[in-house]
Amino acid sequence: AGYADALRVRSLAQEIKNLAEVFRRVTGHELTEAAIEQGVEKYRTLRGMYYEIQDLLKADPMPLSTKDFGIIGLAVLSCPKRTIRGGPDAGKILIAELKQRIARGEGVMPKGAPRVMIILPHLSDPAITGVVEDAGLAIIVTLRSPVWDKVPSPYESIWEKAADQNLRRGSRHSLTSMVTEIKDIAQAYQVDGIIIDTIAKCRVYTFYPLKAKQIIEKELGIPVLPLEHDPYDTREYSVERFKSRIEPFAEILKARKKQQ
Repeated sequence: AGYADALRVRSLAQEIKNLAEVFRRVTGHELTEAAIEQGVEKYRTLRGMYYEIQDLLKADPMPLSTKDFGIIGLAVLSCPKRTIRGGPDAGKILIAELKQRIARGEGVMPKGAPRVMIILPHLSDPAITGVVEDAGLAIIVTLRSPVWDKVPSPYESIWEKAADQNLRRGSRHSLTSMVTEIKDIAQAYQVDGIIIDTIAKCRVYTFYPLKAKQIIEKELGIPVLPLEHDPYDTREYSVERFKSRIEPFAEILKARKKQQ
C-alpha cells in the first residue's frame, strides 16, 4: 500500500473545500473541520464494527452468508443516520452470535469449502451473489476490506485526509495500485481464488481485470476469474449468465483443494 501523490491530494482537498462552501451557501450550514471530524469518528465506529464481522468470516466453516453480510456493507456504505445511531449496538449483538456459531463449529457453508475473494458482491439482487455460495464457494472478503484502510494518513487537515484515503485506493490511483490492492487483500485472507466481477459500464473497473489475472495467477499461484458484470441491473446480467461462469470456476477450485 502506498500514498497518493501529494499534488493530487491537495487538488482533491481543495475541491472538497469548494463543495463545502457551496453547501454553506445553499443550506446556511457550515461544514467545519470539527463537525466533519465528529462525523468521521462516528463513521469510524460503524466501519470498525463492519470490519470485525468481516474478520469473523475467515472462520471455517464461514458463519455468515455474504448475501446477509452484503446488506450490512450497503448500510455502512450509505451511512444513513439510523445506521450510525443503532448500527454499532446491533453489530455487537450479531458479532456475539457469530462467535457462538464459530465456537459450535456451525456455518452456512461446508467446512473446507474453497475460500474466495469477490470484488463486488451484487448490490441489488442477493440471488446472484447466492450463485457463488450455491456453487460451493465461501466468499470471505470483498474489495471493501480493512487491509489498506489501516495505513495511516500523513496529512493533518481533515480535507487532505479525506482526499488521501480516497485517492490511495486502487480504483482511484492506477492499474498497478489496483492489482496491488487485490493482491494484498488476497494474501491477508489466504483465499483460494478471486472473482473479478467488474462493472461493465464503468471505465475504472474495466481497465485492469485481464492484467490482474495475469499478474496474480503468476505471483500468487491462485486462479482468477475476470468477467463483465452489472452489480446493479439484473435485466442486463441474469442469474443464469452468472452461474454459467461461476460453476466451472468453482469446480477448478474444488479440484485444487482436494490436491492440497
